[in-house]
Amino acid sequence: MAASTSRKVVLIMGIANQKSIAWSCMEKFLQKDWYVIYTVQNEKIGSQVEAMLKRSSFPDGHQNSILGGYSCDVTDRASMDQFFHRSLPDTLQQQSQPLSLHAVIHSLAFASNLKTPLLETTKHSFLEAHEISSYSLIEVARESLPFLRNQTCSDGENYTECSRSITTLSYLGATHAIPGYNVMGPAKASLESVVRGLAVDLRERSSYPIRVNAVRAGPLPTISSKGGITGFDLMRRDVENKSPLGNVTLRQVADSIYHVAAEAHGMTGQSINIDGGYSIVAGPSMGDLL
Repeated sequence: MAASTSRKVVLIMGIANQKSIAWSCMEKFLQKDWYVIYTVQNEKIGSQVEAMLKRSSFPDGHQNSILGGYSCDVTDRASMDQFFHRSLPDTLQQQSQPLSLHAVIHSLAFASNLKTPLLETTKHSFLEAHEISSYSLIEVARESLPFLRNQTCSDGENYTECSRSITTLSYLGATHAIPGYNVMGPAKASLESVVRGLAVDLRERSSYPIRVNAVRAGPLPTISSKGGITGFDLMRRDVENKSPLGNVTLRQVADSIYHVAAEAHGMTGQSINIDGGYSIVAGPSMGDLL
């Protein structure tokens, strides 16, 4: 298929299954008529995602908007080089006219011993969580920069509308001590600090804005959350009882990520709560007081 240069391209990193936030983001961007390039951690997951794509119910033509899916393990330098120095540039160049990236979605996080209390977390586990969940954003931003800068503004676009974006996924545990979140709390705090730093750094590296933001999704029943976070069902129940809007859905979070990545041209360096309002509430729920 010859890709149209008038359509925008998003790179979504970290698709694992149909219950992942990254998958919902792919659905949203396809609905908005973007081209999608996605990554998975390894070939095994890649085969599973390809099978899911064949069974998916995307509208007619949307399958053709997926320009490619590739393995990219952020803990493996060879894997990173293969994707960013070969697969990605080849995919962008092998169109009727070369394309560039307009947005990057960083949906990458991992902690091998998430159920271990913070006091008992080993140095290895602590550094591993930070490497994958936080430092990887620095690497992804650095490697993505040539592809975000590759396309100049077209006639009629003003400076603001030419902005490109990098959006990552965080959680309220970055700023609050949440039982069961353990080592991911410090890792997400680090991630949000990286977001703010990159927002400034990238402004100095480009003649037009490259925005960097984080979206803090409420506790969503993804496979990794349900299986990894101790007391996850209690977390969901507490949000449902206390937040003004109750628990959010994957679709609501994906809608918000799309807005931050594609439409919020004046926003950078921010961590946005998409949690039904749970982050504004303190104390017992109204039902407990009645």
